[in-house]
Amino acid sequence: MAQQITRFLDPRSIAVIGGGADSLAVIAALRAMGYVWDIWPVVPGVAKVAGIRARARLSDLPRPPDAAFVGGTGEDAAQALADLARLGAGGAVCPAAQDPAVAQAAGGMPVFAGAVALPAARVLLSPQPTGLLPVPRGVAVLGQLDQDWRGLPVAAVLPRGQGAGTGWLPLGLQLLARDRVSALGLRLDRLGDAQDLLQLGAEAQRLGKPLLVCLPEASLGQRALVTRAGAALVEDEATLVEALRLVHLIGPLPANALAGLGCSGAARDLLAAEAQARDLSFAALSPAQLARMAEDLRGRTPPANPLEAGALLHAEDGLLARLMAEMMAGAAVLTLAALDGAAPGDWARLAAAGAAARDRLGMPVALLSVDAAQMDAARARALAEAGLIPLAGLGPGLGALRAAIDLGRAPRRVTPLLRPVLPPEGAGVEEISGSVARAALGLALAGPSDPPLLRLMLVAEQATGYVLRLGRAGPVALLPQSVREIAQMAERARRDPVEAKAVAEAVRAVQDYVTAEAGLVAGIEADLCLGRHGAAALADLRIRRWQGDAEAWRRM
Repeated sequence: MAQQITRFLDPRSIAVIGGGADSLAVIAALRAMGYVWDIWPVVPGVAKVAGIRARARLSDLPRPPDAAFVGGTGEDAAQALADLARLGAGGAVCPAAQDPAVAQAAGGMPVFAGAVALPAARVLLSPQPTGLLPVPRGVAVLGQLDQDWRGLPVAAVLPRGQGAGTGWLPLGLQLLARDRVSALGLRLDRLGDAQDLLQLGAEAQRLGKPLLVCLPEASLGQRALVTRAGAALVEDEATLVEALRLVHLIGPLPANALAGLGCSGAARDLLAAEAQARDLSFAALSPAQLARMAEDLRGRTPPANPLEAGALLHAEDGLLARLMAEMMAGAAVLTLAALDGAAPGDWARLAAAGAAARDRLGMPVALLSVDAAQMDAARARALAEAGLIPLAGLGPGLGALRAAIDLGRAPRRVTPLLRPVLPPEGAGVEEISGSVARAALGLALAGPSDPPLLRLMLVAEQATGYVLRLGRAGPVALLPQSVREIAQMAERARRDPVEAKAVAEAVRAVQDYVTAEAGLVAGIEADLCLGRHGAAALADLRIRRWQGDAEAWRRM
């Protein structure tokens, strides 16, 4: 079955079944893409279709096609899918397969009800244009996106399919293995098996290809699972497109440290506010940087990061480029210039300054259009060809940077989850508190004068495992965590080193207890007092635990 989907993804022969307008449009799209292999129209009673010799029946083809487009509806479409499956075709695109009865006729053969675009293979199996062009290398997307690609180099777009090998794990593994795929994006309505995402993430890391997941309304556990898989979560389809563009061009970002310019006062203020909302940091400028920038600016605007650079677009030659280069000479890993409502000449001046600054220091420069409509496909391609990173829309563009930073922070090794048991329906739950619970964790009882509290919450989710959260809006992770990961999580929860150490000790105690209980823990709530003699103490603790025999349940 893996061989079938391999043939479908790199087809050397495509059957186009049915003589309607859709089939003619598919042939035209294949020609426009520059597809050079065999196209076989199958239409009874017709000698030629679009100038290509037609066959009356699928059985007249010289060999089973690697891919097929099936026009028509109802019984005609179902019969064509059944015939293709019987011949041993690699797979098919059939709009009528949205009807489960039609799709079932294909048996185990891969079939997709939505458009399939493989620009790296010069294939478009859709009667509708997509705006995609042939590319030697680009990103791959699993899932249907109703989104303007804005010049994004796309190697493959595959909607959700039916039949063997069309789940997102086998398709994702197939796409990651291709040299022409630089990064993979998943557009999911539901996550499915957690182990599938971990396996896909491990393979993406092995190959050094970024993995991005768009999952609307993801739970805390699902968010933590995406992180555990070494991937990054994005909030919507527009952000997925921009994040894929960013990682295709430069890969993950090594640090949360940006240099920012707003090419108007409004753009600068929007950039600062929206970046703060996404926990994006602008790198502090050193005294030497500030001094050199002040000398260049001569009082036009205060040197700062982000910088208000509206008056600099029309300044003397080289000034904006010098300032951009100076801002990226410190701790920043990327320079971001935001432009709002700009004229074509402003874009040209900003692009020239960005390219000059990049050439001087070799650091990446991104140009962000606050109004996404101004970053059309032509402008995005031109900026990318000039060695710059185009980003469309303030929210999607900053979300893409957040995703690239998250990828840079992702664990370098994907590890298994600590999973709770699945108790039978009606299994009892006991609550343990007081001295018995404190003794189970081995932590001290807090005194009346101990410092402020931090809430620790642990929830057993069958889909993702044990979800641990520190604080009401603090960091979230899945167990088990390494000693280093626990320390990093504690540091995000409490900046004070003594308090962070105390939190880390408490988390290790919780993890040791949950591990020893072999999946019987249903949840833990604890209020930690921090800093007393450098250790955490418990002001309150409740442990919920399933009653029964875990080993017996596992054998059920």
